[in-house]
Amino acid sequence: MNIEKNLSALPWSHTRKALEKLQELLKCNGCSALPTSPQYMGKCDHFFCKECINNMSDNFCPICKIPSLPCDKKPDIIVSGLVSSVMDMFTLINGGEIKQQIGHEAPDSTFGCETTKTVSSSNNEVIPRSSNRIQKENTAKPKISNIPKPTSTSHYSKKLSNISKKSVLKEKEQSGANKHKSDSLNLKSSTNEVSKIIAKPKNILKLSAATSSASKKNCLEGQTSMALEITPTTPVVNKRNVKGETTLHIACIKTCVFHIRTSRESKQGGGFNEEISPDSCSLLLLKDITTVKKLLEEGANPNTKDNAGWTPLHEACSNGFEDIASLLIENGAMVDVPGNNNMTPLHDAVLTETVPVITLLRKWGASDVSRDIWGRTPRSLSAATKCPEIIGKALDTRKDPLLVPKQTLGPLQSKIVILDSGLSVDQKKKLENVNKLLKVKLAKDFSNDVTHVIVNCDNESKVCQRTVKYMMGVVSGKWILSDKWLDACLTMGGLVNPSDFEVEGPKSNPNCLAPSKGRVNSTKMLPGLFSGCYIYFHGSFGGMLPSKKELENLVKAGGCVPLYREPNPESISEIDQTVPYHTAPDGPLSKCSHYCIYAEGLNEPQVKYDMNHIKSLPLSWVYECIDSWFLVPPKK
Repeated sequence: MNIEKNLSALPWSHTRKALEKLQELLKCNGCSALPTSPQYMGKCDHFFCKECINNMSDNFCPICKIPSLPCDKKPDIIVSGLVSSVMDMFTLINGGEIKQQIGHEAPDSTFGCETTKTVSSSNNEVIPRSSNRIQKENTAKPKISNIPKPTSTSHYSKKLSNISKKSVLKEKEQSGANKHKSDSLNLKSSTNEVSKIIAKPKNILKLSAATSSASKKNCLEGQTSMALEITPTTPVVNKRNVKGETTLHIACIKTCVFHIRTSRESKQGGGFNEEISPDSCSLLLLKDITTVKKLLEEGANPNTKDNAGWTPLHEACSNGFEDIASLLIENGAMVDVPGNNNMTPLHDAVLTETVPVITLLRKWGASDVSRDIWGRTPRSLSAATKCPEIIGKALDTRKDPLLVPKQTLGPLQSKIVILDSGLSVDQKKKLENVNKLLKVKLAKDFSNDVTHVIVNCDNESKVCQRTVKYMMGVVSGKWILSDKWLDACLTMGGLVNPSDFEVEGPKSNPNCLAPSKGRVNSTKMLPGLFSGCYIYFHGSFGGMLPSKKELENLVKAGGCVPLYREPNPESISEIDQTVPYHTAPDGPLSKCSHYCIYAEGLNEPQVKYDMNHIKSLPLSWVYECIDSWFLVPPKK
């Protein structure tokens, strides 16, 4: 007996009702017909059939009135897959045959467009978030009053789907070991087949956890572009895919599948009841906490960032996964790591109004006054939520003194790469000997791969010349070590703890401890010194000063956006008026985003700005900021 006959022999009353309800929600928002080629406007989540969207005379969504450009209109792959799955389900339970092969996934170019993540609110509504969260080219500076709130027209209510376009976890069910009689076996097998059929929607990736003892790694199926990149120097669990995500990132992302639940095995006969439970064919949100726990036990680093700046804790908090977030924190995840646009996990939890996650983060000491790139704090964001009193009460949760975090795991440490600055000939020979002894890599120029900068210090002091390489290492959070470290390594015949050899500062400011401050900042995965700043270097730089190119690379290494044209104070858009991270919230630079830097006495600008959002400052101000590891107030 084939599967179609098995399925048609059952009444499927609850399943039909669920499918009809889902079919109603999948109808076009314009003509209320089931769309064959659904499309969306690009700026909102309302979808329409191709005919309706082509007949729209203006470029405004008729439901929410949000404007969009014609180029933003794209096919809605998620709705298309759901519509196709619903039709296939109707065909199967009516005894027909579906044309496509069961479980076949069309090689659709889901990953040819920008990947979208989803975040869930406390009431199970879903707000899509892009990997860049807020894009400068097509959005205005977000204000508290304009923060999007979860509404009834969200992704969940319109699509009954929280499918991440990055991956969908493939559900694995283990059936009982006992064999049953033919009728019970047929019912069980047919029901399991339906579960497998619906759990594999077209155009969606599957993520299966390959638990082979030989590889002990997770792998992605269905798209070669998502294959994890493997290099010889990194543990398998910390391998990254093309988006910079580790397997832990992927396991923390919310997924959903259709699942047919069979009734529990009867105690008397050991078989299955013929009736299907009322919640059959329900849409389940799966949290792969088992995989997360396994990855953490195998040594997965919970403090890794993907290419967009998100950590696994960001993913768990934005999806409302309290249990996964708690598991990550207990295993060393830092709660205040800023992600893209300097948004912390607590920012995510407040935006999605997930009270349990907010309470959890606050108990572990998450800051409610941490500012994003526009100066918004979790506390200020709570004022724009649907329930500000409830969110505010959750933010009032005090840190639990009994909660002691595990020893913090920093970013993934790569192979030691050493760059020298100002070393003598004899010191360079020692560096070559250390290279042979420790098998480290020597760099000729500064890059992000550099881990240690070795400088020449006088006698037993820990003070050096302020060179460009030294400053690059400081703003990038690298180890700045005295050349005496080389002697110690050669004497001990191995790698020596560098803490005792860390430089304290340049000769012009010997006790500033800037190298230590920069390294600690990097270890905490906080934004760079010049994060939130746009810097333009006016005029020419030369002689005893670094070149303009070197200065631009210097501030860029500190998280700044270098400008190549002098900014016009009147044409700076709101979205570009960002907030520097390393400045006092009530200081004179708290709202200053643009800086015009000039060399004193050499081609100084005729017009010097002193406005809230733009200031003209001398090059010495940049040096003072590096020494202090703080954006110091300008001198009057």
